[in-house]
Amino acid sequence: MLCPDLNNTLNLEYIEQNISLPLNYTEGASYDFIIHAATGVVEKTPSIVLMEEIISGTKNILDYAKKCNVKSVINISSGAVYGDLSALVAATECLTNMPEVEKTSSSYGIGKLVSEHYSYLYANDLMKVTSLRCFCFGGEYLDMEHYVLGNFIKKAIKNEDIIVQAGKNIYRSYLATEDLVETILYTMIKANDRKSNYEVYNVGSDEAIAIPELAKFICRVLNSHSKIICPNLENKQVSYYVPNVDKIRKTGLEMPSKLADIILNVQKYYLALTQ
Repeated sequence: MLCPDLNNTLNLEYIEQNISLPLNYTEGASYDFIIHAATGVVEKTPSIVLMEEIISGTKNILDYAKKCNVKSVINISSGAVYGDLSALVAATECLTNMPEVEKTSSSYGIGKLVSEHYSYLYANDLMKVTSLRCFCFGGEYLDMEHYVLGNFIKKAIKNEDIIVQAGKNIYRSYLATEDLVETILYTMIKANDRKSNYEVYNVGSDEAIAIPELAKFICRVLNSHSKIICPNLENKQVSYYVPNVDKIRKTGLEMPSKLADIILNVQKYYLALTQ
């Protein structure tokens, strides 16, 4: 089970079901809210299976929500719906860019885009549904090996060499995981106050940083002696995976987390794991 320490400290009840199949419904069951965040791991799931899981999983959740008279559904989507972001401009929700169809790596983004359309269609059936296009995050419980931020921090703590494969035009931004949780809960509850049945919001930080600069910044914050090696620094490829979050800010939500604080919190979390 993931995060067993949470299971020991929070009042949680686990119900195991296959999201790809229709969910078991008990007659008379009623819920106020549903958060749909069930998706296979991209790197570990074949593209066809991943696509099927995302699309059928979303439809099954929405069918279940309708039966249970749910007031508000949160559909966790992704910035991957925008496809390759090669302009140095933060992506807005109205951006019509999308993943390339003839790429197996696009299955995740296209699947999420279809899940958003399903969410919109079910919202027209008088149910409040919100799709949150999530970008990059940092904090406790995230994989220290898979994500660039965690990987760099782990190496910086050990004063190991940090090899940055990205060029100088590869940008990311990071929001604290606790801000992500607050955003999900806030938009889930506030959906009942809005006039529209369906909305989509970007979720993330709009403070962009190039990946090579991220490695340097982490070392400065942690006072690390790691050597930073950038063999592809002059690569001209541009990737600006950064959201414009003006729309969600207009709802009254602030996402104030600072990158330095995120780095220090991840360091604390990693050191606690190794004790």
